[in-house]
Amino acid sequence: MKCTSFLDIAILGAVSQEIQLIVPILQNSSSSAFLGQVLWTGNYGRLKLLLSTTGIGKVNAAAVTASLLQRHTIGQ
Repeated sequence: MKCTSFLDIAILGAVSQEIQLIVPILQNSSSSAFLGQVLWTGNYGRLKLLLSTTGIGKVNAAAVTASLLQRHTIGQ
């Protein structure tokens, strides 16, 4: 079931070092755990962003991506 909120952009990295430079520029940000990974949501200007780590490997990336797409509506 999808969330009612719409996200403009989702940025995924295998490890936190790949997205840690983006996290500080988010406004109204919050973080949570998701499938054992860290998930941040926040605003950048008028855009609503989702940042997440997936863990290393294709299988981890696919599992987290599929789960996020089931739960969120993400723009094109």
